Amino acid sequence: MTGPTARGTIVADTPVELAAPWWTRRKVLITCVTTSDPGGVVYVGGPSVSADDGYPLRARERLQLDLAPDAALFAVASTGTADVRVLETSE
Repeated sequence: MTGPTARGTIVADTPVELAAPWWTRRKVLITCVTTSDPGGVVYVGGPSVSADDGYPLRARERLQLDLAPDAALFAVASTGTADVRVLETSE
């Protein structure tokens, strides 16, 4: 990654990778744009993230994290699907 990268991801009931490990520390901004279910929630965490242990994001909510080089970030939707946007910048 030489500069900021942005991408959209559709999150469903199986964990999907939002940010892969990278050679340097980086900042990640995650925005849950919309959910197909009005009460839907996206849960952010490790590779086996679930509603029981993930950090909850509802539609139009954001989460900003500083990730270590070896860290990966995943998300799963509680019901239906969610449109999630990810912006990464390296330090």
